[in-house]
Amino acid sequence: MIMKLVISIPVHESYPCVIDQVNNIRKYVPSSAVVVHVSGDSDDSFYESLVAASKKDYDGFLFINPTRYKTHKLGEAGNVTGLSSVYCDNFRFISKIMDFDFYSPSTSNEMFVRSGLESLMEKYSCQFDVVNVPTRADRLSHPSKYQDMANVLKNRYNCQYPEYGVVVGSFVSFDIWKHISDIILDELCKDFGSPLALDEYVIPTLIFNLYPELYNSIIPETYVFCPKDYNPNAPYISEALIMDIRNGKYPNRFVAKRVPRDINHPIRVFINSLS
Repeated sequence: MIMKLVISIPVHESYPCVIDQVNNIRKYVPSSAVVVHVSGDSDDSFYESLVAASKKDYDGFLFINPTRYKTHKLGEAGNVTGLSSVYCDNFRFISKIMDFDFYSPSTSNEMFVRSGLESLMEKYSCQFDVVNVPTRADRLSHPSKYQDMANVLKNRYNCQYPEYGVVVGSFVSFDIWKHISDIILDELCKDFGSPLALDEYVIPTLIFNLYPELYNSIIPETYVFCPKDYNPNAPYISEALIMDIRNGKYPNRFVAKRVPRDINHPIRVFINSLS
């Protein structure tokens, strides 16, 4: 049975690249759907163009969340913040529109280069690049800028250890995402006064403390391949690495990351040339 996956993407720029990514997902994961959050910092015309496209050319496949958090923040990874709330709000929005089996956070600088992701969802309960550290105290006990959040996670939800799993490129079931989204949107965002206040580690910490059985049916890496060593002189993924992914060198990887948000960049053109 083919599983229905919803891929969730926060965007803030480049209409052509967003549409290019949507086409890329439809090509390689045709049974999926895409839900997009447009930053409140972006031009209204950008948002309106995506809404129009979703209704005209991508009806039933692309959905644009009307909620628009202002997520742009210089100095943060990717110059964005508040993505925990964005992913949860996207989930809540799309879950009122359609039924689906799994939900997956994504970013706007990655593209699929081979098909077959659905086969993993038929065999495993989740895919997450986890760093299971139940014996370490870290943020859940030591004073830090996260301490207030850590105290709430520990005292209210009995989260005994932090889980630093990578959210982007993961997938977890509908029911678990619903539970986590309800906690984050209805409780934690209200406790801390802003949907932008939550660090991303909150999502995997809640998921794996509340559902530890997932460790028994997990692919312990995301389906996104991103070189770990960032080189500012060569910031984007190479054609050679793309072909490694494409040819199955990394069996659980299907997506190449750090694809430039430039519709005419050679790396994007190369990916689009793959048959």
